[in-house]
Amino acid sequence: MREKVETSEASLHRQKSQSKLWRQGTMMRQSQLQRIMIGIVTLFGLMGSGAVYGNKGQVTKGETKTLSFAVVGDIMMSPRMLRGAFDWSCKCYKFGPMFSHIKPWIAKADVAIGNLETTFPGPKGGYTGFPFFGAPDELGRELKRVGFDVLITANNHIFDKKTAGLVRTLNVLDRMKFQHVGVYRSLKENKGKRFIVIQKNGIRIALLAYTSHVNSYHSLRTLKKYHVNYMRYKEIKRDLQAVRKHKFDMVVVYMHSWPEHKNFPHPYQKKRVGWFLKWGADMVLGSHPHVVQPITMLKVRDKFNVTKHRLVAWSLGNFVSSMSSFYSRGSIMLFFNLEKKRDAKGRWKTRVSKVSYQPIWTHREKVTRRVGKRRRKRKVWTFSVLPISTFRKNDQPTKLSRWSYRRMMRYNRFIQRHLKKGLRIIQRVLDSKQ
Repeated sequence: MREKVETSEASLHRQKSQSKLWRQGTMMRQSQLQRIMIGIVTLFGLMGSGAVYGNKGQVTKGETKTLSFAVVGDIMMSPRMLRGAFDWSCKCYKFGPMFSHIKPWIAKADVAIGNLETTFPGPKGGYTGFPFFGAPDELGRELKRVGFDVLITANNHIFDKKTAGLVRTLNVLDRMKFQHVGVYRSLKENKGKRFIVIQKNGIRIALLAYTSHVNSYHSLRTLKKYHVNYMRYKEIKRDLQAVRKHKFDMVVVYMHSWPEHKNFPHPYQKKRVGWFLKWGADMVLGSHPHVVQPITMLKVRDKFNVTKHRLVAWSLGNFVSSMSSFYSRGSIMLFFNLEKKRDAKGRWKTRVSKVSYQPIWTHREKVTRRVGKRRRKRKVWTFSVLPISTFRKNDQPTKLSRWSYRRMMRYNRFIQRHLKKGLRIIQRVLDSKQ
């Protein structure tokens, strides 16, 4: 009987020990599960929102998201430039030397944007210059190798090779994986692609593009209204209202507007920029005058009761061309950074955090080459885009003549004076962090 009692007591003791071990194991598993859940929440907080929520529910400051841009003006091709890029040994076009000096500056930006002021009509369409611009597809491939991501097509030369050239240009850009905006092949595409989305480094940008006109050197009867975005007030209002619903971090407009060869903005440009800013654009980038106009920040209260400073580059000039006038041979590459981070209330805010530029100069040089079927010696012009800061001492392998070097440095001094006032305004705004 005593043995049975002892056995019962031992059994009860074992049951209590097992129950205690089970409770301890359960608590350990719950603790491990809590740690795993906290780790998951923390991981998703870092990946998604940029903030980590602690036990007390307080938001701690997360990382800052940044996105860098390089923007240039008109990319043009004349017959003289095409002859200089043609290699008779392979009977092909080689544009590498034209952009080799500028490639590091473009490639280092997260997003690079340029205005394609020519078309890709193919061999049947013909490679010609003014007034009907057409360039070989090799130009597009080289621009891709240089580092361009977005090419603006809404400009006055997009219809130079008529509807067939317009459609083929967009097809080539699609094939080469460029983003493009402002020109459409069909009414359906026009309605579904009023803007493009640039999404990188956790920042979402809406980009729209418009032109003031399309050249009418030949009949425009075959050019439909849906082919090109024109700067019409009702369209601008409708597009920017639609964009606002998507809650982008920044809304950017690229504007191709006359008049040409004016160093300061014309009232026509000012009125159109006013339309864009009034309906919520955060930034306006301009082209077509073929010369650089000032860069500044304008404090505007838009139709949605948002008051802030907005970046405006009235005209970025020619990125590359064969124009010979002093002001059109020089230009700039515009660089700016966007910064996105949370404010004290935990809301995301995006602002322009840095603005700079690099003066550039289109260098022309006459060289002797064997050309034609008989490979006779002929002199042809070659073109290359030079970053002036790199060639300030003229000590690079590409040597400039004394006259050309002096002209380039004279333009460098001019552009610094020309942009000085606007950049001071921008710097004051950036320092105030508005």
